[in-house]
Amino acid sequence: MGKGRTQRLQIWPDNANGIVIDVAFCHSDYVLRVEQSATATPTKLLRLFSLVPNTPSHPTFYGRYDARDDMNGRNGASAVDVDAQGLTSVEEEDDFKGGKGGFSGHHSTKTEDGRHKIVIATPKHGKILEGVLSMNAGARAELLEEVDLKVSDSVRIFNPETGEILFDSCSVPSTDKAG
Repeated sequence: MGKGRTQRLQIWPDNANGIVIDVAFCHSDYVLRVEQSATATPTKLLRLFSLVPNTPSHPTFYGRYDARDDMNGRNGASAVDVDAQGLTSVEEEDDFKGGKGGFSGHHSTKTEDGRHKIVIATPKHGKILEGVLSMNAGARAELLEEVDLKVSDSVRIFNPETGEILFDSCSVPSTDKAG
């Protein structure tokens, strides 16, 4: 990419297979269902597993692959996020996403060997699931736009009383492709 050129790249999950969770703990009130393989939906959701309660009034948890976190390696972020359905309030949803008030699990952590450590907990149940997920995942990328940036400088000095232009200069960079 040349000087003054920028690109916008969109990355999203495409597929996953060989999805395995080495379970260290699963709460007896929940059933873990792991997808053998998964393909992203048209809305780019790539669901990896679900954690379904035996009691319908308890929340259900869904693990999904977020290729953007995986591709940019942001702060060692894991590419597996967990969403909760059936929490009783917006505050609980915010606490789950932020890992506050006895909730945890929205963001997994990456292990040294590149797998994804998942620990889901709520204040009501305590720990619900602890395990390490491994998978083979694919992502798609699309170049949305490429922009050439051109910068120009101009200086105009004038006499404020008379309006006379005393100095006028404008520089525009070369438009050759070598720069």
